[in-house]
Amino acid sequence: MTQPSRAGLLAIDHARLLHPQHHPSEHQNPIIWASGEGAWLTDVDGRRYLDGLSGMWNVALGHGRRELIEAATRQLSTLAFATAYAGASHRPAIELAEALAQVTYPAIRAFYFTSGGGDATDSSIRIARELSYHGSTLGAASATGVAEFSEPFGPRLPGFRHIPSPYPYRFDGNGVAAAVRREDAPPEIKAEYDRIEREHGGVTNMKATLLHSPAALHAVLQWYTLYERVKPVLGERLAVLFCHAISHENRCELCFTFMRRAILNGGENPEHLELKSEREQAVVAFGRQLARDPNRVPDALYARLAAEFGPAEIVDLTVFGALMIVNNVFNSALQVDVDEALAAYRIQPEIAFAQ
Repeated sequence: MTQPSRAGLLAIDHARLLHPQHHPSEHQNPIIWASGEGAWLTDVDGRRYLDGLSGMWNVALGHGRRELIEAATRQLSTLAFATAYAGASHRPAIELAEALAQVTYPAIRAFYFTSGGGDATDSSIRIARELSYHGSTLGAASATGVAEFSEPFGPRLPGFRHIPSPYPYRFDGNGVAAAVRREDAPPEIKAEYDRIEREHGGVTNMKATLLHSPAALHAVLQWYTLYERVKPVLGERLAVLFCHAISHENRCELCFTFMRRAILNGGENPEHLELKSEREQAVVAFGRQLARDPNRVPDALYARLAAEFGPAEIVDLTVFGALMIVNNVFNSALQVDVDEALAAYRIQPEIAFAQ
């Protein structure tokens, strides 16, 4: 039988297959896998890829492992499937449960086998609630904190309480996340929270973390005051480029991503910026030098700035840069999470800070 071409396979795929986590706009030209060997996958065009995800974390031992193929063949030849519902069991499940008991924590005394992560989550929910079986995936989608997994299918099942993801090195002794949650805050912090929301249109992760200390919050937010002073002098674009240069030099992922979004929304590629004038080049160079070593600002660089700006403007620019560095230090030292609104503009740090 003649094997379909890639175009033929793609036509059948579009006509016949429903994919998980799928949107048609992202599936116009998908990779079509053909084979795997060890840690490598090959598509129908013969291109090889490193299988960094190990399938979906379920091929951790690699593709085409002969001993696994032989073990599966022996089992299928002996017993392909048998129920382990009440009143029945089978040798492979019994032997695997005993083998796991020998290598896991002593407190784990029994095992419930499922066919995947969603089934395991649902089963855990049912066991915890002492409820009967009602199918898989809806409960798992209700339990997960990722709203996109449940929103298209109607309201979540009731009874689930979602908490922030743990980050043990940045939690206090009571296990409370570093960011302040409005519902848990005392009245004076709630008032600050509401003020920020009114004045800034929302409370970012950085501001929510700063809310632990209103004095620190007010000090750091002076950045906005200086931004309003330098923006008429630099222009919005150059003010952003200045902050982008500082955040890049300091390797602050949150601030860098924030400025990267502003540059992209302005129609430029932040990885290939064009500094079109001596003024722009001097300002960006000054930002980099402030972040790198403010004790070593060259006289020649100061002269370039003095040719473009007056003394008061240079003072404002320097303090604005210093406050940008404060933002960098705060977000990096406390490892404040990049906000969801910035996720689409985020790139891997090893790529972002490669130069």
